[in-house]
Amino acid sequence: MIEDLLKKRTNISFFRKDKVPDKKVVQEILKKANELTPHKNNFWHYELHVYGPEHAEQKRKVALATVCKSQKDYYRQDNLKDEDWQKLEKSYDDWLAYHNGNLSLHYVIKENWHFNEQVTAPYLLAYYPAHEKVKESQKQDGYFKSGRADKIFNNITKVNKAEFNQQSGMHSMVTTLLALEQGLDVSFCKCYFYNENIHSDILKKQGLTFLLGIGYRDENKRHYKSMVRKPDLDEVVKWQ
Repeated sequence: MIEDLLKKRTNISFFRKDKVPDKKVVQEILKKANELTPHKNNFWHYELHVYGPEHAEQKRKVALATVCKSQKDYYRQDNLKDEDWQKLEKSYDDWLAYHNGNLSLHYVIKENWHFNEQVTAPYLLAYYPAHEKVKESQKQDGYFKSGRADKIFNNITKVNKAEFNQQSGMHSMVTTLLALEQGLDVSFCKCYFYNENIHSDILKKQGLTFLLGIGYRDENKRHYKSMVRKPDLDEVVKWQ
């Protein structure tokens, strides 16, 4: 069963805009992921911000910041002109229109424009470092309230970057399996940049490690499928 779910998973490029998952279903997925994801020493080094359908404009700005291929380095420069950002927006709109069937806008493919449209998923999950790794509700628990945790660990509030990355990855994979089990599709994105000309609160917050989109894949669109060969098992797994 788990193997079947994992075989279904692929990086979705386009999510349906006319079919949005029930918010209660997403809430239940996140509730279960919070309970089932392992957390070393019961510390939570991350915060998860959820951007639903009402944040469409914020997600559009994130999509602009995912411009890649030959355009990527250009838009990561400082001191670009207003007309550069206007061109970026127009190219994004034309790129979307092309993928929606307007083949007359083929120039966007010829000029190598590409964006990671999965960041406009109905529900976008953003992983940020926590302010404190022990939450207020936990402080009422005997383990933390008694001071035992303080004696065992030097600092029960300071967030560890390595554990933040580890926990974010583990939580996102548990979330992925739970979402797939509900018939939803999931897509990761790490390809974005921050620029003050793209006013997105999602990108502006410090420490964003990656984004995870949840929704229903658009079956009428072409989706990314890696053609790169995976390494042989014995190149990765070393029996001792």
